[in-house]
Amino acid sequence: MKLFEKKKDGNRRNFYFCGKRFLSYKKKVIYEKSKIEILNNKTNTFIRFINNIKYLFKYDLKQMHDDPNINIGQVTELAAIKTKFLWDNIKVPKIKSDMETIEELVDSNKSIIRFGDGEISMMLGGRSLFEDKNQLITNTFNEIFYKNDPNLLTGTRYDMFRINTNFMHSNISTYRLQYLLTNYDKMKHLYNYDKTYYSACFIYPYVVYSDWNHDEQFNHIRRIWENKKVTIICGDRVFNKIKYNVFDNASDISYIYGPSMSAFEKYEELKSEILTTPKDSILIFALGPCGKMLAYDMYKQGYRVLDMGHLIKNYDFYQKRNEMTEKDFCRAFEQHMLPD
Repeated sequence: MKLFEKKKDGNRRNFYFCGKRFLSYKKKVIYEKSKIEILNNKTNTFIRFINNIKYLFKYDLKQMHDDPNINIGQVTELAAIKTKFLWDNIKVPKIKSDMETIEELVDSNKSIIRFGDGEISMMLGGRSLFEDKNQLITNTFNEIFYKNDPNLLTGTRYDMFRINTNFMHSNISTYRLQYLLTNYDKMKHLYNYDKTYYSACFIYPYVVYSDWNHDEQFNHIRRIWENKKVTIICGDRVFNKIKYNVFDNASDISYIYGPSMSAFEKYEELKSEILTTPKDSILIFALGPCGKMLAYDMYKQGYRVLDMGHLIKNYDFYQKRNEMTEKDFCRAFEQHMLPD
């Protein structure tokens, strides 16, 4: 006689219902146990995530990076978690990529002035590594940065607003994530969110990017002034240890030198000398904040201006195949913390 066959006999009917209730209870126990295990796993995962976030808020990323017991890859991964956790509060401006920026400069006669961490600091009333606080520089930088002039490209930190850091050197990934999370609230109001910005990072591919076609990017950059006249306005020591000149494919090169530090003190003298340059010569600036001010003045005078900053050293680093140790990274990207 089958177990679950209903019979009129009371004992067999009771046995049937008892068996059914037992199986039902067993299934319920298994289900409840599975549900508890799932909840426990979710809870443990969530707790681990929260603990990671607490750890990241407690310790500065730079301190974590300097700790010999912490793997740099883990620091970058944790920094990315922290960035994603806060990303909903970050309004990302429209910024063209490195190659889009280069192509725009190759295919047009447009100018560019780039704003890095030091310039952002000065825009907020602070100082940079090359210039002390200066209200005129602060006001001018804010004007350039916010103004929407289609013929004057404004460069800003494209890399800073990108979560994916796999293509970047780990030291740079850590630094730029730390910088964004620490300073975003101070700097977010500087951006014109109706404006399209361009990448300020295109001039140093070898320093920033590890897995990259550096030859292709440098060759594209050099097309901007290929077979054209250029005048380079730079610090008096910039070319002292340079073996490979990134501008050597220009048809003619002339130089105007200013002080490597506090060049703004010589601003009027430099301006007068630059104005003797023929208008068919591209003016290339590598003179810190003072160079950007001069570039803006010369742009308004009808010159094509290119703010190239670290390109001179970066190209030389690449041609020499420098290993780019942590010390080199620190030299290339001095840390700028914004004023309170």
